[in-house]
Amino acid sequence: MKKKIIALMLVVCIMAVCFVGCDEIFKKNDQRDFQQAIATVQYTSTVNGQTSTQSGKIMKGEFALSFNNNAYYYVQYYGLTYSQAGTYIINSLAQRELMTLFAKAYVITNNVDGLEISKLPENCTVRELLTAAEVEKAIKSTNDDLKEALDKLIAELIAEDEKNAASTTTPADVVEDSSDDDVTYKVIFDSDGGTAITTLNVGEGKRVAKPTDPTKDGYTFGGWEYFGGDKDGEWFDFSTDTISVKTTLKAVWYEYTEPRALLVAEEEVEEEEFDPLAPVAVQPPYFFSSEYQSRSNEYLTFEDENYWNYLSDAIAQLKKNLASTYRDYDYYLESQLKTVLLEKFERDVYAEALTETGYAEKVQAEYERVIAQNEESFAMSDTNYETALKDSLSSTYYHPYSSTTYGFTNNILLRFSDENLATLTSAIANGTATTEQIKALRDNMAQNMNILVSNPDYDTEATCDEHTCDEDSTCDPMTCPNHACNSTPDENLTEDYNHMISFEYSADEGWHVAYNVTECATMAYLKTEWPAFTTDEKIGVVNQIKATLDAVVAATSDAENAISYTESIYWIRKVTEAWLYLVGDDSGGTSTDSNNGGLGYLISAEGESGYINEYETQARSLIALGTGSYSTNGTVDGFYVVGDNCIDEKTSDVSTAYAGIFIIVVSEVPYDTNFYTQSGGTATMENGILPLDYVVTVAKDDEDNVTIYDTLYDSILEGRKSEIYSILVNQFMNDKLEGHSGEITVDEDVYNAFFAG
Repeated sequence: MKKKIIALMLVVCIMAVCFVGCDEIFKKNDQRDFQQAIATVQYTSTVNGQTSTQSGKIMKGEFALSFNNNAYYYVQYYGLTYSQAGTYIINSLAQRELMTLFAKAYVITNNVDGLEISKLPENCTVRELLTAAEVEKAIKSTNDDLKEALDKLIAELIAEDEKNAASTTTPADVVEDSSDDDVTYKVIFDSDGGTAITTLNVGEGKRVAKPTDPTKDGYTFGGWEYFGGDKDGEWFDFSTDTISVKTTLKAVWYEYTEPRALLVAEEEVEEEEFDPLAPVAVQPPYFFSSEYQSRSNEYLTFEDENYWNYLSDAIAQLKKNLASTYRDYDYYLESQLKTVLLEKFERDVYAEALTETGYAEKVQAEYERVIAQNEESFAMSDTNYETALKDSLSSTYYHPYSSTTYGFTNNILLRFSDENLATLTSAIANGTATTEQIKALRDNMAQNMNILVSNPDYDTEATCDEHTCDEDSTCDPMTCPNHACNSTPDENLTEDYNHMISFEYSADEGWHVAYNVTECATMAYLKTEWPAFTTDEKIGVVNQIKATLDAVVAATSDAENAISYTESIYWIRKVTEAWLYLVGDDSGGTSTDSNNGGLGYLISAEGESGYINEYETQARSLIALGTGSYSTNGTVDGFYVVGDNCIDEKTSDVSTAYAGIFIIVVSEVPYDTNFYTQSGGTATMENGILPLDYVVTVAKDDEDNVTIYDTLYDSILEGRKSEIYSILVNQFMNDKLEGHSGEITVDEDVYNAFFAG
């Protein structure tokens, strides 16, 4: 984000006035009071040889809204008084208005985007100074903001209706009071290890008030059933069952298997860069027009079809909320038009940087500066200069990984079951087994283990009514025997399980990762566990992972649709990520806030990296082969390691041990000369120095790869843009721009009345 010299140009937010009931420091609801000018701005300049004087005002109501939305934070987090916060806010609003006047004069004087205006800026509306594409952008932005407010209002209306429906009970649903009954019976709740539930005394023939569901670590609550007596084992129905004897109800629990991380959606394609000169056939309609709100025109869309039933009521409420603050659609559209004008001004100022020359020399100078700086820093120390120089040059500007690492790997962990961990723990705690015997036990477990496979279609918000559980019970489809999704046969065939993921080509999608197994969206996992290694007709998970990675490598030699070396690195990572979701049992490997953004583990250049020795050795041998590798010689099946750090440490504590099968794939090796050569590099890496055309960011398409030169150039160019913009704005704000002058005047009476009122 580019730094601007103006500290805060507050834009009035639609959302702030679309809801009622918000706490405010100051509230005024008189239209006349709202429209008072609390500050005025005036800007004088020379435009096309004529003297131009523009003026604008900041309304008291506009200031009040910004103050109510922001003043508390300035006081709470920046130590300002409310008076100081008010001064800061009013100056920010005034500066934005003054910048708008400056931008109007600038756009006309410099014929930005080929604009030809003979009138003075004070005689032009902001809209006249914008292209059709820019006006369209402002209208769409205003419509989108109002749509967001509308969505929230509709959601509130739906929630209110649901609340009212829930509170409307019939006499049959009311549990009668038993406090004055002569005959009562105890109803005991046996939570079976869950949170305690208080015993109730219930009158004869009356129903039981349903308690809050108990909780139990590692389990999902299924409901209550009779314990003992004639109805032992039957479900208890709180809506119909009555009490005539002392009754014990026992909690029913289903073991809970925590779902792995949800499947990460493909990154959205970045929007095309805005083109202010793009042709626009017809401007979009305004938000409150019948054309925009007509369902048939498809300007207004909702994910939930139920929203359409509340549209008219929500629109009426939205208009009412806007009217209560004396704002309307035109007010917000004008604010957006001013924003687009300021963007136009900024874009034109930046264009000066693009016309300048000498960037190649600046890039070379910066490149040499970093090299010289590090040579001086490390020449007199014991640190390896070549490694340090590579680390600094790559990480200082652009390399996405830590400069202290040697290699970067993705790790798919197929974790042992709790039973297997208990067996290993027992063998270690016994103290009589040798390390070799424990490893043999562990390897045997790996060869015979089954893997729980995640459902690619799993959705935490999905609902399914295909069950026969009690209406009020929490029925986990993964464990509840009464849930049809769980009790029906697995529809995935052996052939599907044998090729759970494939890397394939199609005319429509090109090369892509395909999932060939599926299940009801409420199910976190597939119904059938699958062996880790090939057994009879079942192709093992480990074997399948290797096959899909081999398919990526084979695609580089595809006769008709070959992919490049860099594309293969991209797809190796995507295939690995797919398997991480499907079978990976190490949440740290996919977490977004640990292990380097969820991309995998780092292996240090020297010494211990904190992981098991077998893993460390295996990872180093893979890293030596270069980026994108996943296979080494002399290991079981080529590319995985069965490991558990409790073996070498001889400890019985396996709570933090990664026990199971590690499948290791090298995603990135900094300074990989093999990768550099194959990805188009031409220079040599002499004296441990990365050349300017070294690729530091690998993309799917070769043309999107980023070199050291690219990143240095972009950094220098962006810096120059900001410098040019800052100089111009500083001159303007400080009245040092020749032939220009701006003035901000605050009406002290109105300002003081605001705080006094």
